[in-house]
Amino acid sequence: MFRLLQFWIRSLFLKERITGDAVSVSHFRVMPWDCDPNMHMTNSRYFSYMDYGRFWRYFQTGVFKTMFVTKRWMPMATAQEITYIKDIAPFEKFSVHTRLAGWDEKYVYMAQDFYAKKGLCAKAMMRGVFVHNRIPVPISEVLELFGNPHVDEKYAGRMQAWKDIHEFKKTEK
Repeated sequence: MFRLLQFWIRSLFLKERITGDAVSVSHFRVMPWDCDPNMHMTNSRYFSYMDYGRFWRYFQTGVFKTMFVTKRWMPMATAQEITYIKDIAPFEKFSVHTRLAGWDEKYVYMAQDFYAKKGLCAKAMMRGVFVHNRIPVPISEVLELFGNPHVDEKYAGRMQAWKDIHEFKKTEK
């Protein structure tokens, strides 16, 4: 909750909003409580920072108030995956680059990359849905709120492979 308040205050001083197509960059530092016994950021914290990155994107695009206050939509992650490439050490600064990867008839897909001084540290993707009174909001309304962004074709193969894995998992016994 503290981070959301911090994001809201920072958003008041934004000089420019980003479009729904743009990459949102949020900056953080690994704190001791983010680390595991191996003295690097623990795997579970990546998912928390992914959440923060997506919320910062809502502030940067200027849709936060409309989405959460006016329309009372709530974002829900329905699936997430991550590949760890390099570790991020205690007190190291890092950034999360969040972008809209694409969408289908129900879900929005967000690609999120973690960068630190060593370069690319992790690549992640999230599939989510926006709900209002526990009912999914039509994807057309979501896209309209974000300014009808264009699909990023470079993620098409990755999204399809991920969808195929999800379908396989549903049939697996």
